[in-house]
Amino acid sequence: MPDAHTAPTAGEPTLIGVDDLKVHFPIRSGIFQAEVGTVKAVDGITFEVRKGETLGLVGESGCGKSTTGRAMIRLRDDGLVNSLGVSNFTPDQIDRLVAETGVAPVVNQIELHPYFVQDELRAYDADHAIVTEAWQPLARKTDLLTEATILEIAERHGVTAAQVTLRWHVQRGVVPIPKSGDPRRQRDNLDVFGFSLSEEEMVAIGDRPQTRSGGDPDTHEEL
Repeated sequence: MPDAHTAPTAGEPTLIGVDDLKVHFPIRSGIFQAEVGTVKAVDGITFEVRKGETLGLVGESGCGKSTTGRAMIRLRDDGLVNSLGVSNFTPDQIDRLVAETGVAPVVNQIELHPYFVQDELRAYDADHAIVTEAWQPLARKTDLLTEATILEIAERHGVTAAQVTLRWHVQRGVVPIPKSGDPRRQRDNLDVFGFSLSEEEMVAIGDRPQTRSGGDPDTHEEL
């Protein structure tokens, strides 16, 4: 098996340069996310990674979370992955994963925004030294960024509605991952450390009807 720094021979599968490998949804079919790589077989499971794409798990029928977790741990121990995480896992699902593998995830990437604040799950992650990472932090396909409350707070601080929302995440100890292909918006999304929100503003941003836009981790299927 080649190490992460050795060029593979012709036709030899490899996986290189992955910083954070995640179980995407806690389902038997197993979905992974990764940034870069090619292919590597681990204990009968094939990881196929294409840059910028979601990684599907191809392997034995009915592969469960514990098998997936053990394969990911081996990738980490082989020096091919720096850290292991999960996405959309509930506390019960994380507890089961830890019980079956002995390893806790470094990060839990979940749906989290002012319309779905996830206080209990965020507190669980914090109590277990797991970083909470928010996908869809700006509540895409909603009216959040045009709501009067958000716009008033943004005007008060001289920033955009998106910056107010991202700052709300940061002050709650969450790592928001906004998506934008616009260079100006990308710069704005990073520029959220020059102001702070008051306690009243923090409460006002999260004080709205709560609803999930993505799948329920207890029932969701992707394959």
